[in-house]
Amino acid sequence: RDEQRDPAELLAEFTRRRIAGVALVEGLTATDLARGGDHPEVGFLTVNDLLHEWIHHDANHLRQMLANVQAYAWPHMGNAQKFSGA
Repeated sequence: RDEQRDPAELLAEFTRRRIAGVALVEGLTATDLARGGDHPEVGFLTVNDLLHEWIHHDANHLRQMLANVQAYAWPHMGNAQKFSGA
């Protein structure tokens, strides 16, 4: 139900979680990156695999945020909508 939450609150939560995640990553060693385990759906994953997936995961969240902001702004654009070619 994130769509019902205050956008500023959501952005603050996203930022807090990423700051905490980056702090965790900064403390990892090469040995930590090689550690892994079996995931029931996708098979064996290492910490390094998950760090690389994190980039795609966050990119999807950023696309969702942008789409929501654009959807909010669209009806308020008047004739400027024509600049978007949509």
